[in-house]
Amino acid sequence: MKTSSRKTRHKLKLNNDTNSHYIGIASTEPDYRICILINDKLGFNLKSSVPLVKNIRDKEIAFSRFSSSSDYTEINFDLISNYSGNNILMSKLSSIDYIIRINGMNDINYLKELNSRLREINEITGVFTLDEKKHLDKQVILTIS
Repeated sequence: MKTSSRKTRHKLKLNNDTNSHYIGIASTEPDYRICILINDKLGFNLKSSVPLVKNIRDKEIAFSRFSSSSDYTEINFDLISNYSGNNILMSKLSSIDYIIRINGMNDINYLKELNSRLREINEITGVFTLDEKKHLDKQVILTIS
């Protein structure tokens, strides 16, 4: 006699109330140079981190990532390259070279100040506040987190 087993389904709920914010940066400078410029200008401690890997046309493509966290606050920063060779991480953002993810920050005024200070770096040609719902690929956001 066959007993029917009952399947339990679990739904993965995404936390849309995260304190993550995203900034797009346009610059012709290489990633390590942008990292140094941001560290110098903003006093961050961005260091090379595990690259972000995305599967594109059945190939794993690595996108460089630099991360910084503070022992004093819960704010974390990631500088992620939007390009790896001819491959693009977020195709909707083809004019953006780098993405900064700020996690654990609630202060919108700090975000505005950060944008303003990034614009002061001569090698950065554009700074854009990105709306997670409009601009960013959800699969990539899950990978970054």
